[in-house]
Amino acid sequence: MNDFEQILAKIYFENDGETDLLTGALAPARFNQIVKREIDLSKRSKEKLAIISIGIAPQNLIQNNSIKVEIDQQVLLIEELLIESYFQIKRAIRDVDCVCRVSKLGFWILAKLTTQSDSGVLVNRIKALITEKSIISVIDYAPEDFQIQWYEKIDQQHFKQI
Repeated sequence: MNDFEQILAKIYFENDGETDLLTGALAPARFNQIVKREIDLSKRSKEKLAIISIGIAPQNLIQNNSIKVEIDQQVLLIEELLIESYFQIKRAIRDVDCVCRVSKLGFWILAKLTTQSDSGVLVNRIKALITEKSIISVIDYAPEDFQIQWYEKIDQQHFKQI
């Protein structure tokens, strides 16, 4: 197992069904409930939905080999970065949006949109606040998709980039 795999294995990723216990973001189970409800509401109101996927780029997290830092210290640094990133994301999004930690190094934001340009505005606010280099993508909800199909599209973007 290389250093990066050891670090990922140690990063805290646990929830109580409602919240991620490290960052305080929504847990995936609660996020799924909210997404389902919002999809149902959007079909009636014609409101647009998007999920903004944010992945912390792993190559930016590992210390240079010439400045070898213990794996446990790197894990703590990454966990601090995740907590800081969550609070920066919360500052950038609106009250009607919600954020979930979906992976060890990633978050999803469910955004309600009035216009398609709203997602661009949110992404720009997030980019301005997050200090660490992140990979951000936006996947709009297509009314003909089931929730699982939308998630598959998001996963393709989120996990291929992390």
